[in-house]
Amino acid sequence: MLSLNRDGATYRTKLMSQDRARSFARCLEAHPAFTGALVEESSRSRGKFLVRYVPANPARRQDMVQSQADARTARAEEQVDNYMVIRDPSGRFYWVLNLLTGDTYETTLQGCDCPDFTYRCEAAGILCKHSSIVKLHLERDQVQEFAAPSAAPLPAPVPAAAPVLVTAGAPAETDAERTARVLRNRAKDFPED
Repeated sequence: MLSLNRDGATYRTKLMSQDRARSFARCLEAHPAFTGALVEESSRSRGKFLVRYVPANPARRQDMVQSQADARTARAEEQVDNYMVIRDPSGRFYWVLNLLTGDTYETTLQGCDCPDFTYRCEAAGILCKHSSIVKLHLERDQVQEFAAPSAAPLPAPVPAAAPVLVTAGAPAETDAERTARVLRNRAKDFPED
């Protein structure tokens, strides 16, 4: 399995016993096509181990990194319509808002503050999908400009909604569906260019 972490792109095995992991690492070290075999204990499954290793061929290691970059670009192209991109008033970065989950990241064309970029992409020298989403929104001229709140008086408070009764057999709205609905409604407040 291909894995990307702060050490770059590596292959990693499935979880196994420590003896089996050590044996597998010795086999890898003896094979000229692989290098850097490292036995690690799983952080999630106590008493289980995995082996990380990389190809000895530098071109193959670069191919591994490129495949990870291509996967993130493809995800950005698939998910671009689920995001809103807003240019920060300073002009130094963009806010990338996932309209389905509400996750928001400070992003540039060179990096992002998301966990994927911080813990995996930056060390490998590739971009996360959020930077690619900014690029796609710029190409499509879909970047929103930040609109400062107006000095108009606040609207009167809305009375609390009555509890929703769910009848037997009727599906209740899930948290994800409710979040998506709320964010879609909020997105209507941003002007379209």
